[in-house]
Parts: sequence; C-alpha cells; structure tokens
Amino acid sequence: MEFDKDDQIEEKSGRILHRSAGGFVFFEDPGDHKLFVALLKTEKMECVVPKGHLKKWENSERAAVREVVEELSLPIIPKVIGHVGTACYKFSMASDGLLHEKTVELYVFELEEKVIVSAIDGEGFVEAFWMEFNDALNTVTYDKENLLRARQIFYFQRHAMMRGSEGRSSMTIGIPTHNGSITIVETIRSIYRNIAALNGSIPCEIIICMDHCTDSTKNVLKNFKMENTDLTVAFKIIDNDGPKGKSSVLNKIFEISQGNIFCVVDDDVILEKDCLNNLSGKLRNNAGIAIAFARWKRLPLKTKNPWRVFWHWMLGLKFDIQPYKKPSAIMRGACMMFFRNNYVRLPDGIFNEDQFLQYIYWPNTLEVKDAILYFNSVSGIMDYYHRFVRITMGVKQLESEFSLDRIKECADALGNKIDYSKVFQLPPSSAITFICYQGLHFIVSKLVKIQLLIKSEYDWFRFKQG
Repeated sequence: MEFDKDDQIEEKSGRILHRSAGGFVFFEDPGDHKLFVALLKTEKMECVVPKGHLKKWENSERAAVREVVEELSLPIIPKVIGHVGTACYKFSMASDGLLHEKTVELYVFELEEKVIVSAIDGEGFVEAFWMEFNDALNTVTYDKENLLRARQIFYFQRHAMMRGSEGRSSMTIGIPTHNGSITIVETIRSIYRNIAALNGSIPCEIIICMDHCTDSTKNVLKNFKMENTDLTVAFKIIDNDGPKGKSSVLNKIFEISQGNIFCVVDDDVILEKDCLNNLSGKLRNNAGIAIAFARWKRLPLKTKNPWRVFWHWMLGLKFDIQPYKKPSAIMRGACMMFFRNNYVRLPDGIFNEDQFLQYIYWPNTLEVKDAILYFNSVSGIMDYYHRFVRITMGVKQLESEFSLDRIKECADALGNKIDYSKVFQLPPSSAITFICYQGLHFIVSKLVKIQLLIKSEYDWFRFKQG
C-alpha cells in the first residue's frame, strides 16, 4: 500500500496515525421513494463506501466530498446532509512492522440525479454501482451500523432542509384494507365528513388498496356511494399485487398518489369530524413536526356477551386511564399524516410500520390531542396474545433496521413508564383491574418470548379488533 506525501499521516509513539474521510452517497427516486446508496467493490470482492486520506490542507468534510467525487467518478458535487460519526480501526503492514491506526470521518451525501458511477483507476476497486438500501444492508462488508445511522441522518436532516417547499396543499388519504367489508364503509363516510370540514378548498383523493382480500370487500366498495354530498373527491380502488402486508400496501398507494399531504387511515376506525383538519393544521403551523398522528378513543362494545365485555374492560383499561408518565408516546398508525417529501419507503413485510417511521423521525413526531379517531379495542384474550406476538416480532425487525444506539435512544425516550401515584389515585375497582392487567401483560410477554425462541418466523396477518 502506497501513501501520498500530502496525506495526513504521522508517526507517534511507534504507531502510524492516519486521518481519512468519506461517506454514504444517497439517491432517492422521486417517484416511488426507493433509496439507493453508491458502493465500491474491491479486488477482494468486498463492498465498501468511498473514503480516503485527508490532505494536509483539508478538513474532514472537504476531504470527504473530494474522495466520494473522485472514487465514484461523479460528474456533479453531492450535497452534504450531515455527519455520521467517526469509524476507527487498526491494521499492520509487512513492510514496516508497525501498528497503523486509522480514523475515518463519515458523512451523508445526497444526489438529486442517479448519475452513472464508475470506479477510479489505480485505487484497487473493480466496480462502482448503485444498490437499493435494503440490499446494501446485506452487502456492505464493514459499515452496516454506520449505513443505518446514515439513513437516519439522511431522512431526519433532509426533513429540516425541505420545510417550506410543499407548495399548494392537496391531500391523499390512503386506506389499506384486508377483508374490511364489515367496517370500511363507516371509515369512508367519516373521511368524507372530514373532507367537508377541511378549512379552505383542498383537493383530495381517496385511494383504497385491497391487500389480498378473500371476503366481499371488493363488492362492498363497488356498490359504495356517499349520499347527500356535493364534494368532488377522486376515488380509486386498487389491488396490492406485491407481498402481503400493510407496508407494501402503503408503498403501492404512495406510488400512484398525487397529494402533497399524505394521510393513512386504517379500515376499521372512525374519524371525528375535524380529525384531518386538526392534523393538517399542526403540520402546516409547526415546522418542527415531521409526522402528526391522531389520538385514540375506544368505541363502546356492542355485544352483550359477558366474556367479551370482561376482556374489553380488562384489556382496554390502559387506554381509558393512561396511568403512565408518558402517555401515548409510541406512534400509533391508525391515522397518521405527513408531507409527501417526508415519506420513507417502507421495507416489505415490516409489522410495525408506524413505529418504523417513529424511529426515523423522533422526536419530531406529535400526537394531536384534538384530532381524534375511534377504534374497536381488542376484546379477546387470543386476539391480545396474537397482537402481542406481532408487536414483539415488529420490535425484533426494527433491530435490523436501525443502529443499536438509535434503538436504545428511542426505547429509553419513548417507553411508557407506569406512574404508580396515578394508579393509587384510581377507584379501587379500576386500580385492582389495572394491577391484574399488568400481571396478565407480564405472563403473556413471557409466553410470547418462549414461542418466538422456538419459532423464529411468524406469519402474521392483520385481524379485526372487537
């Protein structure tokens, strides 16, 4: 290995210290929001990011820009989005027998065009290429954790840069549905009432994506007609021909959507009249908010079955009394809204798509207390158990989608902690019920962990609550 005389290299106490810089060059397709990263392949078939030594007259950011431009043969200068951190490693060379220590300052870059990249001659690379982000996670040789950090910074920092560029308001309301024939009509009617209540004239479209439905949902939607309304709303019904699951459905809806405000509404909830108005108002008036989501309220249970009434009361108590220091800290995706520019293409098959977005944008997320939706809570112990499995599997998935430090940071900040002073102030019947619920929660969590130790794969599909 040969070094240039102008490289920042010094000998200190029998060690050779190297200072380098480079980074992650991203391109996000403006159509489907697929994210690509530029990589290099070495003669040893290792996939790495471009980086190299600082020159004696350079700071780390300037050197990083120069190195990515040179090693990828970029015809344009990428935009610097942010600093990832410092990577350190050691190596030895047979030629001198000394210990070499290298620090690499890593940055995040964005290109607005997916330009052709090619490997520079004489640097030991055989190929430069673009790779979709999720494929790159399984391909990079050394930098997986930093690649995850880089994506986090790319989305978070870019959000701050792009505020104020949304233009005239228009809204897409996406409804993912799997076998929603019983509930979806009431959901749509509540959305129409919300559109009528929106301040000003905002062009709106409703896109319903049927996710491998096996019931009568298609016929219900074909026969649906909103009565007594003069609203002109584009109404589209499409099929998800990709992998089943809400994440791929949302990607599908987004690809054909037109609105610069994107709202997701589950097919089994009812929106209070001003829900969308209050959500969009918070987005427009608060530059620090990346995503706003609605507050949940439970619908009363209609059944007279005493067993279901008991579980509805027992399992829903946490929603009714909120004995936590941080109530509603975790995003809940039954109704969430964000500007189009902030959409993050969701990995196929991810269970907790709302928590994925929460981890990307926290702390710039907000529950809007006067934007309310009503939902049917779980009212059966097996439904509760299956939901717990889904949530636990979703958390495991997030561990492969974010760096370890981001997981810990969000878990510490967003985890609901019980405020026992609130519990002790409850009426005795509610306090006893809540303590019973906590015991049930503990038992179910242990059973789920045992199940997932035995069976690592879990084929979950969304079920209807209530």
